[in-house]
Amino acid sequence: MNVTQFTAPRTGAVDLAGLLGELGVCKDSLIQISGPDGLGTLLWLCRRGYEHAAYVKCGSPCPSETADALIAPHAMALGELARLLERGPRVRPGGALVIQVRSDAPDGEAAVQALLARFGFHIERRFDRGERRLVAARRTGTPTGTPYARAA
Repeated sequence: MNVTQFTAPRTGAVDLAGLLGELGVCKDSLIQISGPDGLGTLLWLCRRGYEHAAYVKCGSPCPSETADALIAPHAMALGELARLLERGPRVRPGGALVIQVRSDAPDGEAAVQALLARFGFHIERRFDRGERRLVAARRTGTPTGTPYARAA
C-alpha cells in the first residue's frame, strides 16, 4: 500500500477555507483579492473551486463591483490598511474582510479596530502570527469615514 505524506501545517497557519466558511463566504461568493501577495491567494482559491474569485488592483477609486469578501493577504501597516479601505474594492453590508496587519503598529489592536469601525467593519476573529496578525471582520453597514466611491 502506498501512503502519501503531507507536511504538517506551519505553526500559526490558518485554514483559509474554514475561516471563509465561518464568515459565510462560500464557493459561489464574489471574492476579491487585492495587494502584492494577491495572485497566489487567487490561484489557491481557484484551485479549490472558488469560481468567482478575482484579483483587483486598487485605484482611486477602485473600479469593481461590491464583493461578498475582500482578502488582502500581505502584512500591512496601519496607513496601508487605511488606503486599502479608502481606495480598494468594496465589501457589501454583511460581507467579510480578511487582512493581515503588522503587530508592531502604534496602539496596535486598538488602532486597527478603530480604523475598521470607521469604515463599518467589526472584528470577528484574530489570529496572532508572530510579527503579524490575521484579522477577519464583517461589514455591518454604512461607513462613517470616507464614503465609498461608485465604480465608473
